[in-house]
Amino acid sequence: MNGESFVCHSFAALLLSQIPSFMKRKVAHTIASLLLVFLTLALTTACEQDEQYLRILTGKTWKMSRLTESGSSSQFCIEWNSEDDYEVSMSYYILSSYYIISFDGAEIDGELVGNEVSLHGVDVGATGTWTANGKTRAMSLNLTFNGASEETDPLAAAYINGLQNVYRYEGDENNLNLFYRDGDKTYVIGFTPR
Repeated sequence: MNGESFVCHSFAALLLSQIPSFMKRKVAHTIASLLLVFLTLALTTACEQDEQYLRILTGKTWKMSRLTESGSSSQFCIEWNSEDDYEVSMSYYILSSYYIISFDGAEIDGELVGNEVSLHGVDVGATGTWTANGKTRAMSLNLTFNGASEETDPLAAAYINGLQNVYRYEGDENNLNLFYRDGDKTYVIGFTPR
């Protein structure tokens, strides 16, 4: 022990020897109580984050607001063949019944139950199941398509392709971002409640 450490240790020992034993017990009790409060708070926060995904995803229909490369500020990253194709895509986009997704489900005893998803592009609709991890934000969709098997609209085709490849989500009750990869690029489909 160096001299400075010895002095600090000796001072602490001297200080503790001057405190009556009933006060030492009170200080120890206070420290233990504070430790218990902090531990409970930490566990509660972790549980809330884990269960928050249900509040974010379920109970509403989400309408696509953007589909772009992750980190981009553009609304859409689609290349249209012509101005007319773009206008057709936008005419579908503004209608409330297209580019939507909704999640149903609940957690009972730590199990995700009733985890159904339904979505609609323009020509293609799908239903299926979903899984999500509230801690890691990992997500996957298992979809069965009904109606047409392919989208003819470029924006709708990218939307359906992206939803088949979702691997992560972020968001809150007012904004939802679903991430997917296509080749070496990561894309995001953004949603707002309808």
